Amino acid sequence: MKDPRKLTAYVYVVYMAVLLWSVMQAVARRSALKWQVSLPYPNGELQDAPSTKRIKELLTPVAISCYRVGNTTHRALGELTWVQRLACLLLEIEPRRLAAVPSG
Repeated sequence: MKDPRKLTAYVYVVYMAVLLWSVMQAVARRSALKWQVSLPYPNGELQDAPSTKRIKELLTPVAISCYRVGNTTHRALGELTWVQRLACLLLEIEPRRLAAVPSG
């Protein structure tokens, strides 16, 4: 990290990650208020304001299987629990988008 350009690029990447983290939390909290739902903690208590950390904990174990048929790669999403579906609802994303192949 002696090159100032590399350091500048690193700072921008970290800034964008923090910005995305904050936007995800704001969207989740707005949706929680809108639909009057809460995410449960592992001990079963309800969380008043969902955090991005808790959503990450819920969505990290989601299983996405990749397989190839001929020249085509397919991705399949495993079955989601109701809490994982609720986390997707709070983020306002369709669960099947988790397995979508990025375009472009």
